[in-house]
Amino acid sequence: MIMRAPINKVFTTGKMHVSKKYAGRWGGIRIRRPKTMMKRLSALALVAFFITLYLIFQTGRLQGKGGGRGIHRLNLAGIFQQPTRNPFDMKFKGKERMPPTIENLDRAPVSHTADFLLDYFLTMNVDGTQITWLRNTNTRGLLQQALDDYKLMMVEVDVVAENDKSTQNLTAVVAPSDTNVEYNLKLESFLTYISTYSNKGVKLNFDCLDAIKMALKSLKALEFDLHAPIWLAVDVLHGPNADIDKEPVDLQKAVDLVKEYYPPITLSLGWQTDWSPEPVETGYSWYHVISMAKFCVKFQQRASFSIRAVYAAESVRQIKWLLSLSSRFSAVLWLAEHDVVSVSAMVYFRKQTDKKKIFYILPTNFLDELKLTETVAQEDGDSKFDRTLWKPALLDEQSLAFLGKEQAVLEGDNSWLVSKDPHQPGSSGRTNIEVHGNVQFVESPKKSDSIAKFSLFIRCSGVNPPEPKDVHGVKLVILKDGTVTLSSQNLVKAGMYKTQTSAKLPESSCFAFKVIDSGEAQPILCTISIINCKNREEVSSDKSEVSLHLIAPYDDSRQMFFIAVTGGSTAEAIVVENLIIS
Repeated sequence: MIMRAPINKVFTTGKMHVSKKYAGRWGGIRIRRPKTMMKRLSALALVAFFITLYLIFQTGRLQGKGGGRGIHRLNLAGIFQQPTRNPFDMKFKGKERMPPTIENLDRAPVSHTADFLLDYFLTMNVDGTQITWLRNTNTRGLLQQALDDYKLMMVEVDVVAENDKSTQNLTAVVAPSDTNVEYNLKLESFLTYISTYSNKGVKLNFDCLDAIKMALKSLKALEFDLHAPIWLAVDVLHGPNADIDKEPVDLQKAVDLVKEYYPPITLSLGWQTDWSPEPVETGYSWYHVISMAKFCVKFQQRASFSIRAVYAAESVRQIKWLLSLSSRFSAVLWLAEHDVVSVSAMVYFRKQTDKKKIFYILPTNFLDELKLTETVAQEDGDSKFDRTLWKPALLDEQSLAFLGKEQAVLEGDNSWLVSKDPHQPGSSGRTNIEVHGNVQFVESPKKSDSIAKFSLFIRCSGVNPPEPKDVHGVKLVILKDGTVTLSSQNLVKAGMYKTQTSAKLPESSCFAFKVIDSGEAQPILCTISIINCKNREEVSSDKSEVSLHLIAPYDDSRQMFFIAVTGGSTAEAIVVENLIIS
């Protein structure tokens, strides 16, 4: 039998010679060596291409096992594309979280999602006004602004349930500011940005159980990333002037969802409310707060009660009682878009309540004015003029008003000071309204035939509008020659009674006055006395003081309760000192 040599080998002189026809073996496959340089390069490129694809696929498959963030599908078109950078990564990545919080003192990051706000943010002054808020952060742009604001502590956002655009499953999303626009930010992404790039807390507002459930699932998915306080806000009861046909969210079902998915949060519980210029209810009743207390004994989460600020001053006793029931209770005051609340009402409310347990989602300028008012009151006591409670109204170019720390100077025929808040007997826990102060007529070198006068209005409409001649209310007039008059102006019902009473004092430059209004059932009482212009002490004389009284029923159709001061002339000014409303 003749044995043939393998086709790739030849035998010569007893030695094996390897043919140049093949390059060698790889994986049991014989690889033919290309004959030209171009063929060699093409072969190498093809091999490198398949190896690259293999490595990409393996990397994605392995990363996908760790939480689904790897490459699950091979996107050949995307291999050569420049990756799109997240705008939040570009702006905030690598920066320290802000603002500084208690977490900076921890040896290892821990969750503070159920912390009390003042404990978490370590405010220097233990006062709820120190917590700063941003409402309606419902767009990516506003979220970036919030993350960039170092002083901002709490971010508020509205959450709704929508069908996911990719999976068509129900998911929690940030409510679009425009209801005609589709959402572009999922709640999970929103929470990721907040927890990754800041130490800010979050208040999530809901109006249905579906949104609450989806949101709690998002919180559960991010439970190891979240660290700052989280509030879940929902209206669960009917409150003052609420539409009883509109059902609030079932609190028990909401609490059950919280317990099931993500218990370490604060429940921000509120009442459905409405407001009008003449509301049927002017505050939260005992029924409202007792009903809330009955619900809250069913769970152990920290609770903060949403209080509409327009009702706060009339509900002090009820709110104080509710907050006193548990150390885990607090309250947050808020304003609707068209609500109007007075600084004095907030000052009164804060004097009666625990400042550590009340937070304020109110306009920044209002809070600044509130803090200033309280500072002045604390420094100067109740016997000093508080300029923050008054606003000037100048109805012509010749009139002027200077508001100092203790005095106001008025000059011109149409210079006014009007209280920022109405003052009606029986409101805000006060049975009487008392207005007192001093007035000094400033002598001028200009000669004038007009007699300088000072006018104080109570139960007043204010001015601009209406015009001064159309102002209605009860008016006290003091002339420099000592003539004193108490009368009604433009009040219809007061015409049924004696409309004016007057008296005469000696001429003087300085007078003290006090007006007490106890409501329409009692006469308005006025006391006017001559005082020494230097030391402000009363002059001892039998004719240095007079008292007047006037009965003036309310005009229901037009009665308002502002307090206004006007006086002076183009030739003379008046100084009003220690003008106080109590």
